[in-house]
Order: sequence, then structure tokens, then C-alpha cells
Amino acid sequence: MNSQSVLLKLAFILSLGLMAMMCGYFSLFLRIGTAVVVDPRDIFVVLAGVVTGPVGGLIAGFFAGLPGADPLVETPMFVVSGLATGIIARYCLGNHSWIPSSALGLG
Repeated sequence: MNSQSVLLKLAFILSLGLMAMMCGYFSLFLRIGTAVVVDPRDIFVVLAGVVTGPVGGLIAGFFAGLPGADPLVETPMFVVSGLATGIIARYCLGNHSWIPSSALGLG
């Protein structure tokens, strides 16, 4: 890998992590229908894990958990989510499986 692709990947990871951090800081939620509420930080963390791998998911998960109400609980939760998504995505990529299967159940 050349240095330009590493910098682009790092910029992508940081942008997803900062977007997740802003969603947590401003307490943004997606309302679906009348009762379902989705935290958009999950979407950014899973996207970072699928696109950039386990390290990207870990970094984005760390940023996503910092502005929460209880960072000692939320930060490890998002870190594990991004890390697991990245590991499953790399496994699916290596076995020529369906890549979005890594995002199922982690949102």
C-alpha cells in the first residue's frame, strides 16, 4: 500500500468516527414509525468496520462511544461492534461470501 491510500483510508475512518461522535454529542436519533428508535452511531461504526476492516471499526467505535451518557459502557460496546464487523467482513471477503452479511445483527 502506498502512503496516499493509507492517508485516504485514515481520513475516511476519522470522518466516520467524527460523524458518529457528533450524532452522540447532539443526541440525534432516527425515528422509524411510532415506536422504533435507531441510534445513527451504529450505522457509522458498522460502515467503518465493513469498508476499512477491524482497525477502522475499532477507531470509529472509540469515537462513537466518547460523547455518550455513560462512556465507560458505551465506548466498549461500539468498539466491539466495529471490531466484530470488521473481522466478519474480512472473513466474508476472503471466502467470497456476501459482504453485507457482516452487518446483519450489529446495528
